[in-house]
Amino acid sequence: MKTDKALRRIAAMRRNDHQPVAEYVAVLPPDLRKAILDSLTLPERRALEHLLKARQERRRVRAIEDEKIHEAAAAKQEAALEAELSGFVDGLKAQRLTGDAARFAAASRYTLTQLVRLLSPEEREACRSYRKDEILTSRVRDLLGCSLTELNKWTRDGRLPTLRTKTISGLFPKKVTARTFLRAEVERAVGQTEDWRKQDGVQKAYRRRGLRVVRT
Repeated sequence: MKTDKALRRIAAMRRNDHQPVAEYVAVLPPDLRKAILDSLTLPERRALEHLLKARQERRRVRAIEDEKIHEAAAAKQEAALEAELSGFVDGLKAQRLTGDAARFAAASRYTLTQLVRLLSPEEREACRSYRKDEILTSRVRDLLGCSLTELNKWTRDGRLPTLRTKTISGLFPKKVTARTFLRAEVERAVGQTEDWRKQDGVQKAYRRRGLRVVRT
């Protein structure tokens, strides 16, 4: 049925010289095109062959261009990852001199497997301990008995630092990004929350009066 319809269309196009048959046949499904091939004139077949070769060449060129774009994007991403790793290594070296390299490593996005070659045995063990000790915001609020607003404020002004921000999957329908804290630091803060609230209350009162609290 489709073949008959296509042949009738071709016959109508032949009566109208402004409608090239080859262009019509070239866009037909391959099976239908094959079925009506014998009904084409020699010039129509040659024109069709030319169109199909041109289409194939365009697809080949497009595939090459797409591959080049993909390779360029991959190279750019690899360069960015290498630059990020280089910056991390520099930061790690600085932390060995002035701070806690293991905590710095634990706060990074790298897995313990990726960190193995960058850390000393002692640093690896400490980093593993930090990661094992991390807890999420909900647990922190339970331990401190605080609101999310209070926790955000204490985190923002440095009274209760976070360990890192990580992506969690499996617990929720989609992957989510969450802050983590060190349990030991949270537990040490339990006895300080009332003092923090008093400080916040004083600061709030000063702000209402247009004054500023200077921390010493």
